[in-house]
Amino acid sequence: MNGARELYTLKEGRAILKEYVIPATNRHLFEVKDQDQVLYQGESYRHARSLYQELCQG
Repeated sequence: MNGARELYTLKEGRAILKEYVIPATNRHLFEVKDQDQVLYQGESYRHARSLYQELCQG
């Protein structure tokens, strides 16, 4: 994620949710990981949150 700045990280157990912003375009990107494996990278907060919640519950 070139030029992206991390806004926050949520971590519960193995699940990790990060939000980034790209200052030049003001786009927000989300990343969901299960430890080191990236499961989602994209612009949908709803999808990222849903996947993160599933990982936290499982």
